[in-house]
Formats: sequence, structure tokens, C-alpha cells
Amino acid sequence: MIVQWPIRHRPSMDLFVPSSDELLDAWRDATRAAELAERLAAAAVEAAERANRSALASEDIAGLADAAASAAERAAEAARAAAIRARTDALALVDLESSASGRAEAARAVEAAAKDRYERAERGRDVVAGTAEADAG
Repeated sequence: MIVQWPIRHRPSMDLFVPSSDELLDAWRDATRAAELAERLAAAAVEAAERANRSALASEDIAGLADAAASAAERAAEAARAAAIRARTDALALVDLESSASGRAEAARAVEAAAKDRYERAERGRDVVAGTAEADAG
């Protein structure tokens, strides 16, 4: 109810004039409501600031995650390239080993032939030396 001052008495209306105690209680209620509103506003400001800090931290984390993803992609590409090089090198080594194996077999054949020639030459000398001893004796 809105009370307008000065109050004029109108015979057809009941006027409510609050007492001093009622006005004091109303004032205290209004003060408590204002204080509560201030506390709620301060809490809302703090919540907004926390949300802002959280959003900034989330943005930083997202940036770090993006950088990590890019680094992982680069690492995967480097690993893939290294694997391809390793496979190519392994195939080249297989070819080289096959070639070296063939050359080793050829070298063994040359060595066997050389051994045979040496042994024949030694037998021939023994025969020649034995003949020379028989002639001398």
C-alpha cells in the first residue's frame, strides 16, 4: 500500500498509518534485502570472473592440445618416412647380401681351384723329388 503524505482523513476510507516500530522493521527489512542483493551481486561478479578465468584456461589448454596434435602429426609423418627408408635400405641390403653371397661362393670356388693346383703342384714336386732321389741313389 502506498501512503501519501500528508494523510487526509476521508470518511469513507480506513487509513493505515504504520507505527514507528513498523516503519523501523520495514527499514531493517529493506536494509537486509539491500545487503543480500549486494552479496548476491558480489557473488555473481566473482562467479563471472571465475568463469572468465576458466574460459581463458580452457582456451590455453585447447591451444596446447592443438599444438600437441600438430606435433604428433609431424612425428607420425617422420616415422612413416623413416619406416619407408628402413624398408628401402633393408631391400638394398638383401640385394647386397645376395650379391655378396654369390661373390663369396665364387671366391670359395677360386680358393678350391687354387688349393687343387697347389696340391697337384706339391704332388708333382714330390714325384719329381722322388725321381731325383731315385736317380741319385
